Amino acid sequence: MQLTNNLTGLRALIILRKSRGASRYDDDPDVLARHRYNLGRLCDDIQMPYSILEEIVSGAMSSDPGRILAQALNMFATHQYDCVVCEDIDRLARPDMEESGRILKCLMVNEITVVTPSCIYNPNNPDDLQALKNKFFFADMELHQYKRRMKSATEVIIRKESRHANGSAPLGYRWDAHLKTYMPNEDYPIIEYIFEHVWNKGTVTLANEVNQLFGLHIGDGQVAKKLHNPFYAGYTVRRQKARFGKRIFLSEEDWIWPDQPGNYVHPVTLDEWRSIQNLMAQRWNQREKPAAEYWAGSSIRCAFCGTALVGTGARYTCSG
Repeated sequence: MQLTNNLTGLRALIILRKSRGASRYDDDPDVLARHRYNLGRLCDDIQMPYSILEEIVSGAMSSDPGRILAQALNMFATHQYDCVVCEDIDRLARPDMEESGRILKCLMVNEITVVTPSCIYNPNNPDDLQALKNKFFFADMELHQYKRRMKSATEVIIRKESRHANGSAPLGYRWDAHLKTYMPNEDYPIIEYIFEHVWNKGTVTLANEVNQLFGLHIGDGQVAKKLHNPFYAGYTVRRQKARFGKRIFLSEEDWIWPDQPGNYVHPVTLDEWRSIQNLMAQRWNQREKPAAEYWAGSSIRCAFCGTALVGTGARYTCSG
């Protein structure tokens, strides 16, 4: 694993990926630019011709043919490159051991040398191969630890700062990284209109009017989601969690509420928001429910007594 290995003339592919902790709140947005410069200079010093694959969306999976690692694996399988250059092994490893194993197998089968600023891993060398396997394994362990820390940090952010941990802003807002708060954007009048007229109009009517006035194409279900979101009352509440890679919505009693409201402009107060929830629940209970249709009528009879079956709810019962 010494940098004195003879790599001159090998075709190199530089992979630029952000670390797992990268987010829109990073104070240094030029991290990939620094890596591009350092890795390019490394290839020039070793005299390796190189190409660059730069990540657009963090966390790309190699099973998706449109993502960066999938492109790299395809290039290795077709022998377009002889080695891969990255900032560290963490940029190649994946959170899933099976996925990491598939990447490692591709490197081994196609004899792709892995080059980092500190080490060189030759898959034909048993010691290098074992070291590379260890790096992949520990990268997976570090990721799980990172996820646990992020989960705890997310709850702290929600409780103390009343903002989304990932910085995403709901309709009508944008995140201001300098002021560290949400600011109304050009869509804020839409939210104002919905919350102003919900008292005397239903979600279907509101959706039609919003589409007509603002040129949108939203349904009544999307309007109901906005009305049900406590963010618009000043509280950034965590209402879902990730489990086994899937998003699971929490019941309302399990929501994680911040200790205090956020310091951003919101269309309603918390009391008004709760009144809206009661109003929507009342409207839902008072809605016209379609009468059940029992197409079989009296043509079905009880096997025991022979009387006609009567439709009740979601089933037929004996009328005898």
